[in-house]
Amino acid sequence: MWDRIVIDACTIIRDKGFFRWMNSYRGTKILPLVAYIEYSVGQRRRGKSQEKIDYLIKKVAHMEIPQFKISEAIQTINIVSNILDNCEGDVNFKNKWRDCMIASHAYLPPTLLITDNVGDFWFLNTRVFTPEQIRERYRDKM
Repeated sequence: MWDRIVIDACTIIRDKGFFRWMNSYRGTKILPLVAYIEYSVGQRRRGKSQEKIDYLIKKVAHMEIPQFKISEAIQTINIVSNILDNCEGDVNFKNKWRDCMIASHAYLPPTLLITDNVGDFWFLNTRVFTPEQIRERYRDKM
């Protein structure tokens, strides 16, 4: 069985080989809208056209870019509320709101989140993988 995976923008920015791997991965691959924006802005600043960026995402890696729906917004609110309720002292989410939006797409099991920043998604527990870990998990299936 192929897991549904959600991909953080940092994963496809830092690991160029991950695009090739995703081409052969047969499960559903989700690039949340906020991660799509992060990736696109970074690539545009490096001189790539939006057409080239979209080609890589949709045709090479076969990622879906779903709209951010009210259900994900509510899940984001729940994630932030749970974190704030369980943390002592001040927690600054000024720079973490995007991570919570990304996590909202992977919040319900069995969906997995792929990121280089595993520590930023600690609340997803064992369903967060680095690109290397997910490739190893599926090495025998591909």
